[in-house]
Amino acid sequence: MDLPSVPKRTAVRVVDRRGFSITEIITGCFLITVMIGAVAPIALLSRKTADVARQSQIATEILSAELDGLTMMRAEEAQKQLSTYAKNDDVHPALQRATLRGTYLDDADGPRIQMTLTWGAPQRRRSTSLVGWINDADGQAMIKAEPSP
Repeated sequence: MDLPSVPKRTAVRVVDRRGFSITEIITGCFLITVMIGAVAPIALLSRKTADVARQSQIATEILSAELDGLTMMRAEEAQKQLSTYAKNDDVHPALQRATLRGTYLDDADGPRIQMTLTWGAPQRRRSTSLVGWINDADGQAMIKAEPSP
């Protein structure tokens, strides 16, 4: 006698898909590395630009203060002061190797004082200048500071 046929049981395979495959992990690491490589130079350039802007602001403030000091003098005294005027190094801690110079100019544009502050390493010297015109009508040096180009 033949026994009734019983279908064979097929093994049920349970797939547990929790977590990530190694391919997904490697792809994710690669994408993160590419993004860091793209953002890092931009962040460094931004920091350098901020430092240059800060140094330029400090230089402009120093030059403005020096011109203000010269405005308290008569034109002849200011000219005499500028003939021996040169400050080096200890101008400000944020400005390395700084040199501050003043020049008295009198030509067709009128009498004026030009203050120049130069700082930085020899390969990357930066410079900022302010010019102040002298109105000597009343014998007092009155200087209007205007940034030079």
